[in-house]
Amino acid sequence: MNIQLPLRLFVLGCLLFGAPALAGGNLIGKVTRADSPWDAVAGVTVTAVLGPGDLRAGITDEHGEYRLEDLPPGTFFVTFDKQETFSNAIRDIQLAEGQTLRMDVRLVEGPDEAETLEWGFHKTTLPTHFQVNGRFFPDLKNQRRAKAQDNTVRSVDSVLELAAGAHVSNAGLSLHGASGREADYRLDGLSTVDPAFGTNSLPLHSSFLDSIDLSWSGTDAMSGGATGARIDATSTPTAFREFSGSAFMSWAPGVLEGARASPGAGDDRPRTTSLGNLGDFGGTFTGPVIPKRLALLLGVAPILSRSRVSSATSPFLDSRGVQALARLTLNPHALPGSMDLTFITAPTRWTPALAATSEASRPTSVHSTTTKTSLAFTGRLGETQVQARVGWLHRQGDLEALLNEPGAPPPTDSTRTSPSFSTDRYQASVRVEHGLTLLGSHRLKAGIDAEALRYAHATSPLDTGTSMPGPEVRTRGSVLGAYVQDSWAPPFSHAPELNVGVRYDAQRILPSDGGTSLHLGEQVSPRLELVFDDPLPWFSSRLFARYGSTVSVLPLSLAERAAESPSALVSPTSRDFLLGLQHLSHGLSHLSVTYLHRKLDAPMEGLLRTPASPAKERRYEALSVVFQQEHELENLRFYLSYTRSSLAEKGTGRVRTPFAQRTLDGGWPTLRDASVSDRPDSIKLYVLRALPTLHRWRPTLSLSYIGESGAWMEGAPTRLPWVHAVDASATFLHWIEYTGRITLGLDVLNVFNFQAVTRTDAFGAPAEYQPPRQVRLQARYDF
Repeated sequence: MNIQLPLRLFVLGCLLFGAPALAGGNLIGKVTRADSPWDAVAGVTVTAVLGPGDLRAGITDEHGEYRLEDLPPGTFFVTFDKQETFSNAIRDIQLAEGQTLRMDVRLVEGPDEAETLEWGFHKTTLPTHFQVNGRFFPDLKNQRRAKAQDNTVRSVDSVLELAAGAHVSNAGLSLHGASGREADYRLDGLSTVDPAFGTNSLPLHSSFLDSIDLSWSGTDAMSGGATGARIDATSTPTAFREFSGSAFMSWAPGVLEGARASPGAGDDRPRTTSLGNLGDFGGTFTGPVIPKRLALLLGVAPILSRSRVSSATSPFLDSRGVQALARLTLNPHALPGSMDLTFITAPTRWTPALAATSEASRPTSVHSTTTKTSLAFTGRLGETQVQARVGWLHRQGDLEALLNEPGAPPPTDSTRTSPSFSTDRYQASVRVEHGLTLLGSHRLKAGIDAEALRYAHATSPLDTGTSMPGPEVRTRGSVLGAYVQDSWAPPFSHAPELNVGVRYDAQRILPSDGGTSLHLGEQVSPRLELVFDDPLPWFSSRLFARYGSTVSVLPLSLAERAAESPSALVSPTSRDFLLGLQHLSHGLSHLSVTYLHRKLDAPMEGLLRTPASPAKERRYEALSVVFQQEHELENLRFYLSYTRSSLAEKGTGRVRTPFAQRTLDGGWPTLRDASVSDRPDSIKLYVLRALPTLHRWRPTLSLSYIGESGAWMEGAPTRLPWVHAVDASATFLHWIEYTGRITLGLDVLNVFNFQAVTRTDAFGAPAEYQPPRQVRLQARYDF
């Protein structure tokens, strides 16, 4: 390893984190409603009464979170006040020097006292999740490089790349040996995965995201349909109490971009030579239409980019898109809960490389539009929590938009006015949860999910032998899943908590020729988990073990691709065993060590080969060490992980990475595959430091580092070199009294402009490099 990298990191770390820590202690927490624990209460005044006339006050944000800083050690009491809400003072709060206490409070409306009160040190979730929300790393989602939609949108993939065992490729987020096409992306509880190609068709802008949770299927019985990552994202919540919103913008000027590495001499393929501009802007607005009964949320974010390319006919590639969100939330008298009606649309238009290198004076642009419409009910029926959702995910556009998708047909005549392809995913799900006391505490969960899938596209003129497209081809499918689960905490001391469940999944595909339907992925998957709290008396810890299996849903385009060899249509499955130990330090940080063993049968990568064939069984083993600071202690928050892993294929050893293949546009650098690279070593770090307030501005500095082993290409004698990436961010927060807050940000991505080779072609020549350094300016106003 080059010694200059640790030296550079040391110097940068000294510059970022050399400031002294603030004195005193901190009181943090979250305020929610007693009858709806998932409903955060914003605008609550939290006051620490330290003595006569000595008051320290704060206000909960949109996530219900509050923070009182630099409190002197001693004993005091705290009050929580809001219009139409009342809570008695909470007395005898003892705070030591440099200590951080977390006190979560649940409030009820009216003149009653707080229904329940929890305060002190809280245990964390198991390290099988990587969470980004108002409590865990809230600023991270705005500081990552754009990864989605041709690297123009900051969405879930951008944020989750820092999770242990995760890697972002052109197909999406791969996790623990499974590819991005075997992942399950969900937004507000419904899938956004394209039913034809298996990729995330609606990467929502980070400014519209409230929280992101990453796990892998097999975590519990309610997760299924994917052997890879399970990504659950929730959009911005609707506000009932008062009007609020935001306005934001970001801009990455191309003039500040680092130098790009170029392919070797003699390579005349078209490629991006530099960034022109990349930016987005927009805003959100939410508030009550009818107080306490009907609320509205609106959001819009145009996204623009321009890149310079090595083309004699058109020197630029332009991409334009917009994301728009609208939601109505209803709390009717007649229903014991709330209903959400949500509509999201994301049209995009861009110039593909094939058009840019054509002889036309004005290159033809192509378009693709994704829309999601959903209706959700969340509430209680007696003592039972109920969630019911229905939704429709629709995507349509030109076939040229699918140039980099495996299994896509050749493009049709660009003069067609009707959409050349369309996909539909109709979804419905019901979930119930009920508490029960019987020989201890039980938490019973059950649910059912049903989906109808459709993929239609025009026949290529190359297939018809004429100059006109042929008839439309349609492939349909259906997916069914059901589960039951019980979480049992026995009444005995030192007894383990037991989570046991079972899930059923099945998929049916009706080929385009109307032949016999194919039944795939029918599987009954057991899930078992044991959690021992404090098994060792001398320190606070958790010991846990888990076993589970799951099956992936096959994209419909792969059914067409494998039509000539139907035996290759085998759904990917996995069987997982996890063993871990977690050490808790006062609920503020934890150190965890986990061992994961996965058996991956029939990975989806085999269906992308020519000809399609079932892939061999693979085994994935990983030992991960994670040290995480969950709350700000002395204004420092961090996440550090090291993963040692092995991905091997039966009979051939370590999995090799396929060579970069030229796409239909003549070799544009975007790669189209679902391969997973074997990267034995991975180090990931995220550090955030809040500095003292200066003239009512509060600066925050953050640093992230990702270091991974290089890929081992097919036929190559050795691996490619290590890949290092260092990103740095600075934000400046200014509160405007009675109005809102202003946030200014500066992000430097790939600070040292590393240009490591990440992929080669069949001749060993570089085909893909790290993205160059990018400087991004941000501004946001919240009111």
